[in-house]
Amino acid sequence: MSSSILWYVSLIVGGLCLTNPLAAETVHVKKGSYIPLYGAKDGSEIHVEAFSIDKTPVTNKEFLEFVQAHPAWRRSKVKRIFAEDSYLQDWKSDLAPPSERSES
Repeated sequence: MSSSILWYVSLIVGGLCLTNPLAAETVHVKKGSYIPLYGAKDGSEIHVEAFSIDKTPVTNKEFLEFVQAHPAWRRSKVKRIFAEDSYLQDWKSDLAPPSERSES
């Protein structure tokens, strides 16, 4: 996982926390060097600045609320510098996420 992807994830999480006063509990990740779970072909470490992230994943419903509130993050409008071609590829359209088995 590149540092730009980590930045993107923290931006999304931060945006959800700003728009949702009932946001999930977060944990703090200290700055340092980490071996990413995804994206590291050679097993090399990357440097990551400190950030906070939700303990639980964002649901499709929560992310739909985010893209409704922030149209610039919709699949058809997001700038390619912030998202790869696979961004929201499983969504039927900008405002149609795949159905989730459970939202509990």
